[in-house]
Amino acid sequence: MSAMDIINKAYFCLFCFIAERWKSDPDKELWRIHAHLLFVLTTGVLMWAYAFIALKHMDSPIPGYVGLATSLIHFCSLFLWRLFFHPGLIISIGLAAGMLHQGTFAYFDGGFSSDITIWFCLLPILAGIVGGLKTVFYWIALTVSGTLGFLLLDISGHNFPQALSSEGRLFSHILLSFGFSFCSLSLLYIYVYFDRKKKSLLLMKKEQVQDLLRVLIHDVTNPLLAAQAQLELFQKRKDKDSEKMQEQRLGKIKRSLDVIQDLSIRVRELHSNDLEKIYLEPSECSLMECCDYAKFIFEKQLNEKKLNIVCESNQNLEFNVDKELLKNQILLNLISNAIKFSNPGGIITLAAKKVPGEIHISVRDDGVGMNEDTLNRLRVFGAAKSSEGTQGEKGSGFGIRIVHTFVEKLNGKLQVYSKPMCKDNPDHGTEFIVTLPS
Repeated sequence: MSAMDIINKAYFCLFCFIAERWKSDPDKELWRIHAHLLFVLTTGVLMWAYAFIALKHMDSPIPGYVGLATSLIHFCSLFLWRLFFHPGLIISIGLAAGMLHQGTFAYFDGGFSSDITIWFCLLPILAGIVGGLKTVFYWIALTVSGTLGFLLLDISGHNFPQALSSEGRLFSHILLSFGFSFCSLSLLYIYVYFDRKKKSLLLMKKEQVQDLLRVLIHDVTNPLLAAQAQLELFQKRKDKDSEKMQEQRLGKIKRSLDVIQDLSIRVRELHSNDLEKIYLEPSECSLMECCDYAKFIFEKQLNEKKLNIVCESNQNLEFNVDKELLKNQILLNLISNAIKFSNPGGIITLAAKKVPGEIHISVRDDGVGMNEDTLNRLRVFGAAKSSEGTQGEKGSGFGIRIVHTFVEKLNGKLQVYSKPMCKDNPDHGTEFIVTLPS
């Protein structure tokens, strides 16, 4: 392990310790804790150095003892994050210790003429980065008041002690020259680091929004087409169908619209909760229910291609899972893919079985299948481009990616097996198997 690895590990161990209470709270801006920690580590080195200079090279012991005490308070201010989340107050406690240290050292080194008063100008900058705009104004007022106090005392002829030796003054100049550059570089690094983090977070949020839009647009298409098909039939046959049949068609239209509404609500919840933190709503779901739902949604497409969806295993098999997510984001996309690549008159088989700790749900078709190259690219779940169906159906290419995303979020896995259609291979078609924890 390199020295840099050791430093990084030590830094993040300390950060995790002081930020432990707030790491799981999305409303807390953890970057403020990062900034405070970095400020304490960089400026703390200088504070301890000035304290030891005062102890060794000043005639009075007061600046040295004050320096040691304030340096300790400055470091311990980090642990206030474990008690409460108040950036302005916490940074102000650390900066107040620093100002007292600087002010005491300056007083015993000639007052206003001491070089150390230049450090006062850093305090509002550090306060503003961690505590915000109000804290900036507060610390501008404090530092200006402190500097004016030294100036007025100097003008009035106050006799400031000259307790610092010539050797101590040399060390003080060295700390000022190199320390100021060190602090400036630290501030620049912190700005660049958090700027990159912010841009990375914005990019991640943008990608999540795009993914959710794809989910909504892609998955709303099927129930929307179902509603459109029933509406067309209702308009064409309103003078021929019985009142009971018309009510059935209107009922199917309403059911399709309810599905669209449920999908939009689900996507809105995912957006507010973050795609990374899906809150599941487990409920009992049967294979027959999934099969009937798919037949309802894809009624038009199944009739056009003369396809049939059958349940191969125990139709009454039930499993505890997020029903709406399983039906809409996973099974409908797999069945839509099966319809697309099935030949007219084909069969799509929906099966499920329970094994210890798992539930296996499969969607199998006897369609055109895939060659090994396409299959390998599809197993990357996103690398394969959309292809035309057996009757020229177009696709967006997002269906399998959506399935894979949500299966992963459910701590499951997605497998695919396929054999291409050819003369020597009568057992052609594709099977997707979804494995979920039970």
